[in-house]
Amino acid sequence: MYLTDKIKKLTLLSIFTVIALVIGAAELYIPFLPGLPGIKLGVSNIVILTAVYFFGFKEALTVAVLKVLLLTFMFGNGSSFIYSFAGSISAVAIMGILKNFSCFSPVGVSMAGSFFHVTAQMICSFLILKSKYIFSYYPVILFCSVITGFITGIVAKLIIERKDKLKC
Repeated sequence: MYLTDKIKKLTLLSIFTVIALVIGAAELYIPFLPGLPGIKLGVSNIVILTAVYFFGFKEALTVAVLKVLLLTFMFGNGSSFIYSFAGSISAVAIMGILKNFSCFSPVGVSMAGSFFHVTAQMICSFLILKSKYIFSYYPVILFCSVITGFITGIVAKLIIERKDKLKC
């Protein structure tokens, strides 16, 4: 890889990180479903899923981890870091794996990522709170996450299909 290609890739990954960070910060102030805690549309995950398809697992994981770290430093606390980190790592891992199977479209990959994200967060909640009752909320949050994963997957698919026009 030539130096100019490495600079272009680094620049694009930096832009992806900033976009994910700005969208993630904005989402903190926009309730998706008022009255249901912990449920967000996950628009910044469009950027992460697109990074999986444009650059690969390692790069998308870097963008996701930077987003979590920077959002935590700016707006969060230790517990928000634990939940976000666990959810992001598991989501990027499954998306990186499923992307390689032709039977999964970006929409399906996004839905699986969303499923794994909330599942990891529920497991963290259980381990921290030591209460099995936390799982009574799991069906609600899982249902919402699959729907939001579907929506963000559609948007990401539209971007991924236009990769050549975007010259990434």
